[in-house]
Amino acid sequence: MNSPSTYPARSAHLADRQRSLLLVVDLQAKLLPAIPNAPLAVWNASRMLQAANCLDVPSLATEQVPEKLGETVPEIRQLVGDTRVKRMFSCRECAPDLQP
Repeated sequence: MNSPSTYPARSAHLADRQRSLLLVVDLQAKLLPAIPNAPLAVWNASRMLQAANCLDVPSLATEQVPEKLGETVPEIRQLVGDTRVKRMFSCRECAPDLQP
């Protein structure tokens, strides 16, 4: 059996919480009917957010024109760190202050 000192070094390509963010995109009530297996998608996103919270990984949710489509569903909203409004299909422009 190998001892820990003989294990290969940790890869620099692995994720770490200082360079990570969990992004939940547009899980809003009026959009859920268009998502196949929407309850499962919400459940999976909730589980991912719970894990991110345990690991101190920041999280962010986007909301596509919330004044028309409503806010992020409550199950997600209570777990996510912050929400950002989107006015275009892409998420790229909704978080200019986040560093890669």
